[in-house]
Amino acid sequence: MRPTKASLTQTVPFQRWQRLCLKSSERHRQLLEVRTRLNDIVLARSFSFDVWRKNFNGWVDQQKLRVNDLFRRFDSNHDGMLTRDDVIRGFKASGLAMSQIELEKIADHFDRTKTATLTAVRSAPTQGSAESTVSV
Repeated sequence: MRPTKASLTQTVPFQRWQRLCLKSSERHRQLLEVRTRLNDIVLARSFSFDVWRKNFNGWVDQQKLRVNDLFRRFDSNHDGMLTRDDVIRGFKASGLAMSQIELEKIADHFDRTKTATLTAVRSAPTQGSAESTVSV
């Protein structure tokens, strides 16, 4: 069946409207991403590692986790060394709410020697046990 002139005149504006809606929703998504990034930058300016550490330790206590087990999970290749990427990926996967900029600042704090390996987390023996723990 051939399309009639009336159906073509209805189809063309509909297709244009559809394209406009798609472009509009894509633009809206882009604007939301930019707004989120700007909010993250504003929050990162006031980022305090000590405040983060307090929140992190509270989260660890609430989740009934041991920090050394958590960091062992972060070690993707199980070589006993954490890279900057391991730290960022691990914290993202942990479910603790943090922005990308906060994750980068945390990784920067741990990577004080700028060797891309974790240096601030160190093993320390616990009282009454030979097992080592990770202190943040």
